[in-house]
Amino acid sequence: AIAFLVGSGAGTFVGGAINQGLYNKDPLLSEAFISLVYAILLGFLGFYALADFIRSSKQGGGGDAHGGPSGGTPGVAIKLQGLNIPPMIRFDEDFIPGGKKMSGVIIACGGVIVGIMAAIMGVGGG
Repeated sequence: AIAFLVGSGAGTFVGGAINQGLYNKDPLLSEAFISLVYAILLGFLGFYALADFIRSSKQGGGGDAHGGPSGGTPGVAIKLQGLNIPPMIRFDEDFIPGGKKMSGVIIACGGVIVGIMAAIMGVGGG
């Protein structure tokens, strides 16, 4: 949680600087950029949900909602957990014997992306 918080804090400053730079150049450019980010994000989420629905409706019963085997770990998660970039953060120790581990750098990078998007879109009234 701390790695994600640090990353999102840094991302918020980066996103704010991007937005401020665009606003200083032309306020209309800043508004257009914010609208573009919203359109891309919501469009991606809409197409992802549609593809997920179509995939799950074609396969019939069994499996999870994402078309994979029930209870399996997605391939992207396995690849990201396989990266051995220190510091490593342990989690799920209560659910899986020995727990799982993931690089704190990957978690912080995810926080940076979330922070940039939140700052650009004005989440929280910005």
